[in-house]
Amino acid sequence: MEKKKLAVICGGESVEHQISLRSARSILKGIDRDKYEVYLIGITTNGDWYLLDENQFDLEIENKGFFCLEDSISVLKSRCSFDWIAKQIEIAFPILHGGMGEDGAIQGFLKCLHIPFVGPNVLDAAIAMDKEVIKRLLETSKIPLADFIVCDKENQCSFEKAQKKLGLPIFVKPSNSGSSLGISKVCSESEYEKAIAHAFSYDHKVILEKAIIGREIECSVLGNEVIEVSLAGEVIPHHSFYSYEAKYLDDCGASFSIPANLDKKLMNQVRNLAKKIYKLSCCQGMARIDFFLDETGKFFFNEINTIPGFTSISLYPKLWEVTGVSYKNLIQKLIDLAFDRKIRSETLIKKHETSEAIF
Repeated sequence: MEKKKLAVICGGESVEHQISLRSARSILKGIDRDKYEVYLIGITTNGDWYLLDENQFDLEIENKGFFCLEDSISVLKSRCSFDWIAKQIEIAFPILHGGMGEDGAIQGFLKCLHIPFVGPNVLDAAIAMDKEVIKRLLETSKIPLADFIVCDKENQCSFEKAQKKLGLPIFVKPSNSGSSLGISKVCSESEYEKAIAHAFSYDHKVILEKAIIGREIECSVLGNEVIEVSLAGEVIPHHSFYSYEAKYLDDCGASFSIPANLDKKLMNQVRNLAKKIYKLSCCQGMARIDFFLDETGKFFFNEINTIPGFTSISLYPKLWEVTGVSYKNLIQKLIDLAFDRKIRSETLIKKHETSEAIF
């Protein structure tokens, strides 16, 4: 059987560049090389596209942990043209976290090249990336979520107003950011001003959110028309919340209960809620959906991540492993879903063309 030519696309211009590289490294180890001829494509923080030397790439991450692609010349094999990608690549696995990768941009680009791709489509990526948009959407469908206020630089919210509506503590978040970057937990007015400035350094729109006191529960989801939901897991932060540092820099930043210690009723409830949110958000491919479980046993939606981390410690693949899907099988399922979406799209076009011909 002839191998399909698959490109793993990593790096990117967002502040999550380094996390993307670590996710790509894990994905490369999970791809079936008997089925796929793999090309590693990296986008520098300046937006330049390169074919990468996979062996050097692996060594750099092994030795440095975190680095930017342009910091290591030995990793960059040659410039990569869009024309070459369009002619050579048969399927793409974009693992670009943050802006230009998780917001529908790379998905739209690949659609223009008629290349099937793993993960979300344009619409669901864009919806999920913006915390205000996803909250407004789910709010109309009566999905439980924390009270929130939206600010921009023209319409900022005073500490007094925020405290009156949301109480304390308050979470201050950039509306478009991932990996907990730019997020602060605020307990006083002095902390509030610093947190607002910090969040605005990541985005032009900021979300103020009421803190839900409870457990952090997460589900992994995959599928297009047929949706599968993993067993839920629990994140137990050892910092004040599950921050960027706790996720990636501190080996003792959090512990995990996989699967979560939930009774059967609560486990079924959160899995069904994750499935409902996935559908409401028009999701395809994959997503990790995060919740809070309060003391009364009520789940509150926290956020949805359509390109979740795939590092060796990331919850998305770990939750599938305890549900019975190995890392290697998970990668194959996601690739199959990408081809399935492409086939369904082409079928619609052919039906339309046939119907036009009849008339």
